[in-house]
Amino acid sequence: MPALAGSGLAQVASQIVVFFTEEHAKIAGYPASTWYAVLVFWPAFTVLCSWLNALLLRWAGRWLGGQATARELLIALAWSVMPVALVAPLITAEAIALIRGAAVPEEAGGLSEIAGLVVSSFFGVTAIMSIFRMVISVSEAQRFQKRRAVGSFVLAILPFVVVATALLLAAGGLR
Repeated sequence: MPALAGSGLAQVASQIVVFFTEEHAKIAGYPASTWYAVLVFWPAFTVLCSWLNALLLRWAGRWLGGQATARELLIALAWSVMPVALVAPLITAEAIALIRGAAVPEEAGGLSEIAGLVVSSFFGVTAIMSIFRMVISVSEAQRFQKRRAVGSFVLAILPFVVVATALLLAAGGLR
């Protein structure tokens, strides 16, 4: 599960880098302890969400003829996000530097934009790699074709789409 936690850390750290480099004025009022807490607790939340994802993929995979258990799918997800987990230390180091004020965008000249570009490039490339690896890993765990793996991801996402749509309709009011 370290890979899942590491990928969650990389994801949240990259968001913190974006917040501090692009929207520094909006977030200046939040104490540093808030950002540190996010860096500490988000990886655990990622593992929990990955477990839920594995359960949904198992359910969807059963409809499509898959044979994997939720544990096998969780392991497949963990291996597939390994590239993202490997860049987590680099991204997290930049996020911590920005939180501590070591690289305030106004004072860093063009350095923070370059650092943000490097981090987003690493994260983007590894995220794309992980998506492909995820489809391959799930198809191997479920013992079916890659197309069915994509289909199981679509079916697993449907509950979230329904809930999000319901929340949007509720927020906007049903008319």
